[in-house]
Amino acid sequence: MEQESKKPHSYPPEVFVKKASWGGFLMGPLWALGSRLYVLGLGLIVLAFVPVIGQISLLGVAIWLGVKGRQMAWKSGKWKDFEAFRKRQKLLDNIGFILLFVTVAIALFGANLFGR
Repeated sequence: MEQESKKPHSYPPEVFVKKASWGGFLMGPLWALGSRLYVLGLGLIVLAFVPVIGQISLLGVAIWLGVKGRQMAWKSGKWKDFEAFRKRQKLLDNIGFILLFVTVAIALFGANLFGR
């Protein structure tokens, strides 16, 4: 029983890989680069510079990465082992949430500062 509580993670690999990727949803191209999906990441950065269509497409891609991102990253096979993959994905999820929080805080501060 005690050994079970010392596990480094609480989900088996097949469950963790199918969970939502908040980092993929919130950070898109940066998540792809951090997940070693370099061609996808660079392609998304280029897509971001396409007026209107590119930005609209990135919203769809963000949803797609949120749903399937971890599966894609794991299937790429560019990981030493599952624990390295899990740590990287958790780190990217946390960075995504921090960036979201900072963005919202700046937006709220700016709105109050300029009286909107």
